[in-house]
Amino acid sequence: MGERSRAAASLRQHLADLAGRAGVTLTEQELADLAPVYRAYRDGLERLGQSLSLDDEPAVIFERPVGRQTP
Repeated sequence: MGERSRAAASLRQHLADLAGRAGVTLTEQELADLAPVYRAYRDGLERLGQSLSLDDEPAVIFERPVGRQTP
């Protein structure tokens, strides 16, 4: 198994583990569909982290409500 195949298998396993912790079982097709999106997400976070100083608070981005809000 090549390095790229091992990395892809590792990423699929990581996604399966994350889903399992949330009580979700993903099919092989769902894992294949999610892998490139998750990789892009992680790469984006890495680039964002490189562009922010450690004094910045990127977590405040996630404090905003998301989705439909019910009163």
